[in-house]
Amino acid sequence: IYPRMLVGCAVGGVTIGILSWPFGGVKTGAFAFTSLLTIPVFNPMWIYAISIAAAFVVAMLLVIASDYRTPEQKAEFEELKAQEAADLALAAAPAATAAPAPAGGGVATLVATRTVEAPVAGKLVPITEVNDKVFASKALGDGVGIVPSDGHVVAPVAGVLMTVPESGHAFGIKTDDGVEVLVHVGIDTVQLEGKGFELDVAKDQRVEAGDLLAKVDLDAVKAAGYDTTTMVVVINTATLKSVTPAAPGEVSLGDSVIDIEV
Repeated sequence: IYPRMLVGCAVGGVTIGILSWPFGGVKTGAFAFTSLLTIPVFNPMWIYAISIAAAFVVAMLLVIASDYRTPEQKAEFEELKAQEAADLALAAAPAATAAPAPAGGGVATLVATRTVEAPVAGKLVPITEVNDKVFASKALGDGVGIVPSDGHVVAPVAGVLMTVPESGHAFGIKTDDGVEVLVHVGIDTVQLEGKGFELDVAKDQRVEAGDLLAKVDLDAVKAAGYDTTTMVVVINTATLKSVTPAAPGEVSLGDSVIDIEV
């Protein structure tokens, strides 16, 4: 970060040199460090103020544009993302392979329908509109996003919890007939390392639809700079006959948000 700040200092120096040239430079009759409080001791004061502003703005823009994190911090972030991807993969690992339909003369298979309920109350949005490229691309399966209005997160289906990271931001549930549903609370919230999340369940625990999974302090998550949109996706979409998300709109806990044909 420091080399970029030095560029800002250089810009400030060039600015003060150019603007103060007709006045013979900027002068002061006192020993003072650079700060907002010491601006009045410099003359011409307006030139000094403009130069400080130029240095600050340039340094700030460079830091924002080039990322303030060190290579070590970036590597740590990528490691967290990789761990999250591994956790999600655990939920998808047991997915069954769909059996091919008989070519002819076979017995018709009865199609079973299942419903995935809203794990949070709020505004339902298409999964393609969430601010996460992986979920929006449906790489993890089809589903919906819900902008939560309440911090209670409940099970959208009955089944066994296959994935429950300690951070409490994601839950992978496998139903008795093999449907795998992932509830992911917020975007990049794995970085919070559980702050603002209060878990009520554990891995391998059986839950019923509507059982409390966690309580989330939505205000704390937002204050930390994270999107609270909660993704609900069917991990093994490819092995199912159909996965049909509900239309956008307001939903309450327990409302049907995804219809599935097994």
